[in-house]
Amino acid sequence: MSGADPDALFVSDVGQGPPVVLLHGAGLDHAMWSGVQAEMAFAGRRTLALDLPGNGRSGLSPPRTIEDAAETVGVWLRAADMGPAAVVGFSMGALVALNVAATFPDHVRALGLAGVAARMPVHPKLLAAAKAQDASAFQMVATWGHARKGLVSESVQALSTGRPGALYAGLEACNAYGDAQQAASRVRCPTLLLLGGSDRMTPADGATPLAQAIPSARTTVIAGSGHMIFAEEPKAAVAALLAVV
Repeated sequence: MSGADPDALFVSDVGQGPPVVLLHGAGLDHAMWSGVQAEMAFAGRRTLALDLPGNGRSGLSPPRTIEDAAETVGVWLRAADMGPAAVVGFSMGALVALNVAATFPDHVRALGLAGVAARMPVHPKLLAAAKAQDASAFQMVATWGHARKGLVSESVQALSTGRPGALYAGLEACNAYGDAQQAASRVRCPTLLLLGGSDRMTPADGATPLAQAIPSARTTVIAGSGHMIFAEEPKAAVAALLAVV
């Protein structure tokens, strides 16, 4: 995927001001950021929510690795020619954002890593269900991802309308990725690790090696939030990000 056509990526571009690039989680797309984009536009930020390859409205095939996805985003950033941007990623998107900052440092002025951990293994039962495109995969992600049961059905709906194969590709890339700490050691920009205090998918303490490896990192833990931070605590999450981006 190295050098993939940046024009193949769909971008939701909202607001004016310093640019903030938003990278979604596995099986999701730019729509997960709609509330964040509205809040950030009000705060004077321009947000560009990308659909990663093979997700949402973007072309190409889903990236096989986190590094491939980061290369595609980095090529897009360079082609966009908008100056250094803040890059914010959620879950799988956080690993991609981390690699973008490590590989394209001249194009990243700040970094936000939400729902992230140094290792993000995926349960074999979930991987198998996602590979088979079984609806139980959406239910598992939504159930494990929320601390508040009332939001589960919304997440199931969002995941079930995603592109076929996108969830599995994203989960498999996370499962196989083992270089987060090494990438973190190359990050030099201001960085926020935004974590859920009740996250069962990427528990907050799993991000400690990243916080230790990034010299300028700060950590915010949102008590009571599960993995789906931007659905469960959107105002607190955006407020934390705005201090960095």
